[in-house]
Amino acid sequence: MSGSFMARVGLVGFACGVILLYSLAVLPPLHWLISATPIPFVAILLARSPLFRAVAVLLAGGIVGLAWAALQADGRQQSVLPTTLEGLELDVSGYLCDVPSEGSFGSVRFAFCVTQWHLPEGDSTFSDEDLPDRLRLAWYGDEATTRPGHRLILTVALKRPHGAVNPEGFRYESWLYRKGFGATGTVREPVSYTHLRAHETREDLV
Repeated sequence: MSGSFMARVGLVGFACGVILLYSLAVLPPLHWLISATPIPFVAILLARSPLFRAVAVLLAGGIVGLAWAALQADGRQQSVLPTTLEGLELDVSGYLCDVPSEGSFGSVRFAFCVTQWHLPEGDSTFSDEDLPDRLRLAWYGDEATTRPGHRLILTVALKRPHGAVNPEGFRYESWLYRKGFGATGTVREPVSYTHLRAHETREDLV
């Protein structure tokens, strides 16, 4: 079998590994995947049968794809909203990451990229690096608009990414992770710039 054929087999295995990871309900231990990675490569070197070698290449690609996707997912989990902040009203500065769309019950839904978290003064438990930089928000009420300002300071109530288990249909939680959302929530109100310290406001407007 030619090298180009084996390369295509490996790519198919890699894609299958990535798809498999995002179909799992629980993220497999990353160290197990990394430990298992050399096994199919050793099998490739020892294989004498072309069919066995192709199977080993497919498995190698699958394990590498699974490990790569798990590594990406693990990194995203590190930036998920801490449980202690769920349900609290928090102020965040940022900008729209996509075009807002109309949702159910008269809401407006959009992706929000956070540039700064405004935690209560004196709260040093978390830094901006510990908190998600991408939120999926819904805005309800008379103030909700599909044309909000590009840069905003919002009071939001958030929760960790979560979706109903639906094996036969759309997996909302997996979609949130793939898109890099570290939390979902609702907009309580837009915040006046005067509610924040003056130096923070100037930084946000630069």
